[in-house]
Amino acid sequence: MTYVVLAPEHPLVDSCTTSKQADAVAKLRASASQATDIERMSSEGSLEKRGAFTGSYCVNHSMGNRYRSTSRITCSASYGTGAIMAVPAEDERDYDFAVAHALPIIRTVATPEGFTGVPTPMTA
Repeated sequence: MTYVVLAPEHPLVDSCTTSKQADAVAKLRASASQATDIERMSSEGSLEKRGAFTGSYCVNHSMGNRYRSTSRITCSASYGTGAIMAVPAEDERDYDFAVAHALPIIRTVATPEGFTGVPTPMTA
């Protein structure tokens, strides 16, 4: 995990958003409110416009790490809890978003020597 994502309508977004980031988060929420869940989950559109830094960080107390808290259109409150941990080295959508926003990407599994792409999910 290298960042945390909250759906724009998640109840914690208000308490996580700093005054400096309020305009960006408000624009994101307005954009999200105009889209269906299917549109929100699609890979269409600019990744820069599909997320906003809340200005806050989450802390993993067992590890002592701080993680950037981001609100992202592609996270829907109607799916699961509306809050996810992003693992960009192992998930294509998280990877693309991390690259677009210059967020860290930490490999969590060994890849073949010389492999530089995003790993694909294992199939049964």
